[in-house]
Amino acid sequence: MVRIEREIVDIASKLSGTDGFAIVREKLEADCRGKGLSEEQTTAVQDAARPQRIAVVEGAPGTGKTTLLSPLVEAWKAEGYRVVGAATAWRVANALRDDLGIEARATTSWLARSELGRPFLNDRTVLIVDEAGLLSSREMHGLLTAADNAGAKVLFTGDRDQLQAIGAGYLAVIQRKPGALRNGAPFAELPEAFTSLQRHLLKKPGGDREMAEILALVLHHDEQAVLTAVETALEAGVPTKTHVLNLLHRLTDGKPVTPPAIRAPQALSLNQEPKANVERYDALRKLKEARHAS
Repeated sequence: MVRIEREIVDIASKLSGTDGFAIVREKLEADCRGKGLSEEQTTAVQDAARPQRIAVVEGAPGTGKTTLLSPLVEAWKAEGYRVVGAATAWRVANALRDDLGIEARATTSWLARSELGRPFLNDRTVLIVDEAGLLSSREMHGLLTAADNAGAKVLFTGDRDQLQAIGAGYLAVIQRKPGALRNGAPFAELPEAFTSLQRHLLKKPGGDREMAEILALVLHHDEQAVLTAVETALEAGVPTKTHVLNLLHRLTDGKPVTPPAIRAPQALSLNQEPKANVERYDALRKLKEARHAS
């Protein structure tokens, strides 16, 4: 984990020292005035619009982060840049999509695509990451690495007081007292896949214990791999601890998580149809009958 965090600092420093995402700042300032942004919001927009390949917009909930992102997105699009969004929770990602008119997905979904050889960034892409304070170190590392390799720009927004998606300190509590999950997990916000799995598991006896064991997997495995296993189990309609563990082991072993398709004929037919001949079975039974001395 220390190595990952050091690499995060190194990549962020590298991105802050490179540019290439310039826009017409005078037009952007005029757009900000036209949308009624405050002086403080306009300053934040101008800072985020600098050509450096990494930027941060910080603000507590309700301070108008979405409002100030709107002129930024329009300015980038006007210059021919592609703008996409990411967030730990699908709910937040969908809000980015609806409010800003951009393609947005959960962070784990973007990173899973990247691992499958489907890059989601290029040197004409701006990635907006909302609620960045909820990212795990591995997710942050994955996004920055993808942006660095592709030549993209990253804009992080959020509140520094937000907690990470899954806090290791709370997992020890949940492992000792899994019943606490039924009263609400002590996390700022679980990723959507974990929340969905929790709803399924808590419907049955012992489900709180199974959920606690699945959450604890992030202490020993990459959180992204655990999330991918959970998402795959949900998509397959088998939201159980056993299936999640099987999928996780296949992921960590580098094996495909989906079995090969079975090509079966559309219908099976018999060469000789069965006959309802009970007399045949009576004859077989008589042949096997024998008297034994008493």
